[in-house]
Amino acid sequence: MGFRASRVRSLVVALSAVLTACADPVAPDQDLVEVSVEAALSEMSIGEPNLLVAIARNPTDLPLTVQVGGCFLSMELRDSEDNRFIEPGVCIDTAFPEVLGPDEELRRTVVFDGTGWRTSGGKALVPGRYRLRATLSSLVENLSPFVELSLLP
Repeated sequence: MGFRASRVRSLVVALSAVLTACADPVAPDQDLVEVSVEAALSEMSIGEPNLLVAIARNPTDLPLTVQVGGCFLSMELRDSEDNRFIEPGVCIDTAFPEVLGPDEELRRTVVFDGTGWRTSGGKALVPGRYRLRATLSSLVENLSPFVELSLLP
């Protein structure tokens, strides 16, 4: 019985050390932030401006610290074949902690006209049905639910 309790205690200590080492000291509350995305138009012609808004919201009753900067609140489109089209030029070199109070949010707005977004292989957007989502950071954290978006010719 003593041997088993000792092994359990050792496992708990080891897991605590791993979790502590993996915690983000700059933005320890990132995983609690809710991310959503909105599109002003669900159907648009290529070349027509459409406002896309990525939102990071604190759903808790406590202040949360998040890291702003880097590739903060970036967006992507997925086509029917699940090809990932990423928006151009979203990352900045500087990142800093930001405190979100209860129910506070940060927004990032992009004017999207159906051009400029490409897959990592260089494939460009063409008319069709897409799914839009936002992510809190380039580490693909806190993905928003998808929103449907159609590009018309």
